[in-house]
Amino acid sequence: MDFIQLSREIIDKCPEVLKTAWKPLRTSGEPSNTPTVTKFGGAEPFRSKDFSWPKCDECNKQKAFVCQIKISKLPNPIKLQIKRNDGLFQCFFCLECMPYAFDGCFDDIYFVPEYELIPNLQSLASKSVFKNHLNTQKLPDALRTSVLNYNEVYRRWDWEGFEEREVKEWVELKKEMPRCEEITSSEDGEHIILRRTDVTEDELIDLEDAEEETPIRFPNTGIKLGGYVRWCQGVEYPTCPDCKIKMIITFLQMEEDRLFPFSWGDAGTAHITLCPECGRPGLGWACC
Repeated sequence: MDFIQLSREIIDKCPEVLKTAWKPLRTSGEPSNTPTVTKFGGAEPFRSKDFSWPKCDECNKQKAFVCQIKISKLPNPIKLQIKRNDGLFQCFFCLECMPYAFDGCFDDIYFVPEYELIPNLQSLASKSVFKNHLNTQKLPDALRTSVLNYNEVYRRWDWEGFEEREVKEWVELKKEMPRCEEITSSEDGEHIILRRTDVTEDELIDLEDAEEETPIRFPNTGIKLGGYVRWCQGVEYPTCPDCKIKMIITFLQMEEDRLFPFSWGDAGTAHITLCPECGRPGLGWACC
């Protein structure tokens, strides 16, 4: 069986297995000054009222600001998939220590509710004190600490290639089918593709490197929303620390890309998936 035959059989016999993915389109020209805009890299994340720059538990240095994504600007199918219409997603991660946990990393990877995106008096005052170089020595201890934490500068903002890059919109890609690993290692019995089509496991492995011009494809590379994860070393959905179930809702895939040129090990793949019960995000990564 060739890939054209396989794609026809999937579309005819099990179209529900296909998922849509979207790639980010970078903003051209000068970046906006909107603090909640979708962006990757840089040193200026949106700062909520109690913000302090996340630190790595291993090296105690500042974590890198990986990205933030404005939920209201996402494609509607993704909003339905993640059960959110507004707010902001933010991800901080130590790109030096690269902590790895088979069951995922969860600290400093979160959704900010929409109501926290509205600046309050405390955050506005903290920003004004810093911007105008006012003396903080005479402030009450609690307020001074709040001002310093809120305005903490990211010390590695000048990493070459990691400057801030804004996303203008998300562009729809071809519908995706899972990688061979996900089809052949299904925990729910034989995968629907193997049950309803005539393809064998051996043929699947051969076909993954023989894609042709068809309406569907194996998982896209690079940075994308939705779709399927392009696993490097087998299927590794994190386990939700609260609900104790696999976090199988694919939200974001990250691979080395012009938007964020980090290789995640050696030609690796990072993924943010969500718990289907509580919606909590978790990050996993692996390299080839």
